[in-house]
Amino acid sequence: MDKMISAENKQIINRIHCIKGHVNAVEKMLIEDRPYDEIIFQLEAIRSAVAKTTSVAAQHYANTCISETLQNGDKNIEALKKPIEILMRVSQYKVLSNE
Repeated sequence: MDKMISAENKQIINRIHCIKGHVNAVEKMLIEDRPYDEIIFQLEAIRSAVAKTTSVAAQHYANTCISETLQNGDKNIEALKKPIEILMRVSQYKVLSNE
């Protein structure tokens, strides 16, 4: 039985495919003995893509936790402690993005 993939998960999967493409490009560049400035540029693209993907996943997780807490009428702030901690940790990746 095929499971429906949410729009949020599709977005993350698409970003992972992009990251894989960058990693494959770096491997090919190393095999071809390309200049390191080009390789470093690709590595920076990987780092940026991972940071953005992490931010998107963290936002989705926080939104899900908040929605579930509100739907359940839970007034216990402890239910939001973990998503807040994750958003704070991820915020070191610069700006949280809605891309």
